[in-house]
Amino acid sequence: MNGRASRYGQHGCRREQRTGGRSCARFAVLAVGLFLSLPLQAATQAVVPASLRGYWVAYSHTALSITGDIVLTRSQIVFQNRKRFSLAYVGKRAGISVESRLPPADVFRLRDVRDVVLFNDNTLCGGGAMPRYLAIVRLSPHRKELGGVGYPSGAELSMAVLTGRPVPRDNVDEPRICAEYSFSPL
Repeated sequence: MNGRASRYGQHGCRREQRTGGRSCARFAVLAVGLFLSLPLQAATQAVVPASLRGYWVAYSHTALSITGDIVLTRSQIVFQNRKRFSLAYVGKRAGISVESRLPPADVFRLRDVRDVVLFNDNTLCGGGAMPRYLAIVRLSPHRKELGGVGYPSGAELSMAVLTGRPVPRDNVDEPRICAEYSFSPL
């Protein structure tokens, strides 16, 4: 049995103890429903790139204890406890991560800014900081961009959460990054 099979159930879903009693199967059904029920977006409205869309399994300790698994759709991020944010695409930015060697990130503005409570009474930023932007990077499975160090070997998606109203520019100031999470594909 490989390491992934021992950590996850039959279909890649985390066992019940990780979801606080909520069934991963129910979340997967919700995720499929979201993809099937999305209204068509106006051609002028920016959307989440196809390479980032889908079901992502929480991989880092922070993701396991705060966000749980996530689903990225054309226009939303949905957390495992079914809380969601609508997203507006800002563009690609370099240097938006505590780990400066990551490739440029796709940056999204959170349209409905609020301090959403996720797992264990945690919020995306913690400490009362209001999340304003997400910077998401799709990593290669072989970690070439990190030289094999600095990120968990199974993580393939890095998500930094940023505070502050100004649109992030390249090489954002580190204090604006309130949290980072990593995920692996289902």
